[in-house]
Amino acid sequence: MKTFQFILVAFSLLTPTVVLAGPDACNACTEVIDLLHLLWGEKTVDDCLGDAITFVCETLKIEDNFVCQGIVGEFKDEFFYVAGRLIVEPAEICGLLIKECGSPILELNSNWTIPIPGNKPSVTTPVLPDPSKPKLRVLHITDIHIDPSYTEGTEADCTEPECCRVPKDTNDFARRNIKVPAPKWGYIGNCDTPYPTLENMLQHIAATEKNLDYIVVSGDLESHADENYSHEGHIETVKNISNLFKFYFPNTKSYFAVGNHE
Repeated sequence: MKTFQFILVAFSLLTPTVVLAGPDACNACTEVIDLLHLLWGEKTVDDCLGDAITFVCETLKIEDNFVCQGIVGEFKDEFFYVAGRLIVEPAEICGLLIKECGSPILELNSNWTIPIPGNKPSVTTPVLPDPSKPKLRVLHITDIHIDPSYTEGTEADCTEPECCRVPKDTNDFARRNIKVPAPKWGYIGNCDTPYPTLENMLQHIAATEKNLDYIVVSGDLESHADENYSHEGHIETVKNISNLFKFYFPNTKSYFAVGNHE
């Protein structure tokens, strides 16, 4: 606990009561990450550092508070493992968190040069199979991104990372003044797939396609609400959706792959 108290006091001295932006936010972030890096070097990392990271995230308004708390709570072990091995300079992590702040260690737009053993193989024209050969009829479904919290009538054009669900903001104004009500079957934007939409789609396919040889479901079953992720929740989602396929296609084999959201 002393570790977190030390960081909290230091950050409070570095950070004014108003929300920081631009160079001020960058300087404050760099100072705090410098302290964290020192603690990593001294091998004094403990659970209290999770609170410190959450504090930085909330105070600098990097994300909504519930997102900061959820992400750190679910992924702090992974964060500590990666950060403790990759972060060399404070500017590297601050560059990831704050725009125009240093140079992030993982630049999304940077070009990576990967050596290929034996150089690039020559291009060969593939030989098409004999048209008279037997064919398989395959159903391929991917990126379902089901949202069990999707709620019809909620705000579809919200300011939170995930919309079309009851907002985490308990402010009455955010709940009463709906600009774009979430439709029953889904909405293009920051909303994921409602469960009834997935089930209705499978009902339709099962009724119209009678000659499927097998089904491929290539991952990304979970919603984009990363802050709500949990091991148990992922298992429940996989069970739920796989049982849905078994129900509508009882005589067809289904093969599931793991996506980057599982």
